[in-house]
Amino acid sequence: MNRNLSYLPLVVLGALAPGYFTYRFSVDKLAELGGASLANLMLLSPAFYADAAQNWVASQLLADILLCTLVFFAWAWGEARRLGMRHFWVYPLLTYGVAFSLAMPLFMWARARRMETLKHG
Repeated sequence: MNRNLSYLPLVVLGALAPGYFTYRFSVDKLAELGGASLANLMLLSPAFYADAAQNWVASQLLADILLCTLVFFAWAWGEARRLGMRHFWVYPLLTYGVAFSLAMPLFMWARARRMETLKHG
């Protein structure tokens, strides 16, 4: 399989799997807060992280994912600059808005495409 295409199933899975749980969390939390309003939408992020750190295991997983994300983006930012990839801001935004499991394979796919473009001129 072409290296460019091998990341795409992971992009889809990385969006759907955590996206489902984020959706369920948002629906449940908004119902608990009294419905969708701007104020309640702004409370979703702090509530998410508070819920994500409910016990030692959840806190360990959260810390692990956050640190891996930071390491990846430190590398990816330099890689994007080296390859002349534009719109790098999309990947951290997708990480925060959906999940790292979407942003990372999407970056890898875009990087592979860019490398192919540079290789073939």
